[in-house]
Amino acid sequence: MASGIKVSDTCVEKFQELKLGKAHRYVIFTINADNTEIVVEKTAPKTATYQEFVTGLPKDDTRYAVFDFEYQQE
Repeated sequence: MASGIKVSDTCVEKFQELKLGKAHRYVIFTINADNTEIVVEKTAPKTATYQEFVTGLPKDDTRYAVFDFEYQQE
């Protein structure tokens, strides 16, 4: 069952930029004021840290987010 809330084209675009182009460290999404669409709230450059990501999340509200975590396998 669909919720009736759509995903904006900008959300898809920014996610693809993160996933394929490695253009962002993270993207934070939120639901707009009308509760009709998921929109991009914030993007961060590749130089951003995990701490900056966590700090960018509200303490008492919900967000959707994607973080591009880099690691090295030994």
